[in-house]
Amino acid sequence: MKINEPPYDYVREDERRLVYVRAHRTLTAADVAALLYRQIHDAAWAYGVLYDLRMTDAPTSTDDAVKIAGLVSELVTTYGPRGPVALVTKDDAMRAAPEIHARHAGPAINMQVFLNFTEAKQWLTGQWRASSRGVQ
Repeated sequence: MKINEPPYDYVREDERRLVYVRAHRTLTAADVAALLYRQIHDAAWAYGVLYDLRMTDAPTSTDDAVKIAGLVSELVTTYGPRGPVALVTKDDAMRAAPEIHARHAGPAINMQVFLNFTEAKQWLTGQWRASSRGVQ
């Protein structure tokens, strides 16, 4: 990774209303905040997001997970509901921070944690289809 490059890849698919984020290292609250504000700037706040965290070697810290949850709650108040979020981790030990984030964000976020990339993508696709039909 070069200096000043973000520690992740970000790909937006407008026709599928999805954002893919592949982390190259553990993401901090500042990294995730940059991603959230980029979604807003890209008019993709309501898109589904798939975070691929399988390349990271440690989960986001509990403190950062709580900060992220607080920021998401604030942004939902300003920008409306956020799209569904799927996180893919490589093992059960990596699930703790995303689950803490989901608990603290409460109804502000529709998030699931997966160990399998294909299952995460299928879940997001199902969420998109349900929302496009008006199903909650």
